[in-house]
Amino acid sequence: MSMAAFPSYARTLVDGYAESHSSIVERSEMDRGVPKQRKIQSDVLVTIPVKVLFATNDDAEAFEDWFYGDAQAGAAWFDWTDPRTKTLRQARIVAGSLGPLTPGGGFFSALSRTVTLEYLRSL
Repeated sequence: MSMAAFPSYARTLVDGYAESHSSIVERSEMDRGVPKQRKIQSDVLVTIPVKVLFATNDDAEAFEDWFYGDAQAGAAWFDWTDPRTKTLRQARIVAGSLGPLTPGGGFFSALSRTVTLEYLRSL
């Protein structure tokens, strides 16, 4: 089964880049000496806040239809091109949470919505 693709009419902009990686290490403080650390997982969860840009109000509505239209509405993974690495990744929107829709111009043109995406990076 092929994975859904992030809509082509919804452009992602990484403004003030802030890529975060989850920890793959468990750290135990010792009574004395250096804390012990050990690797506890083989993949790291990466989160990236992005701004999704829409040229028209119709594009913003179509994005909501795409997001809520799947049987897993809001929880589904999709193909997304990482703007930093130009790599195709399988990503999803964190907690299925769409940020507020804000107009960038008059008459609800050039709308945007801020969301946080996450993907697994294999090590």
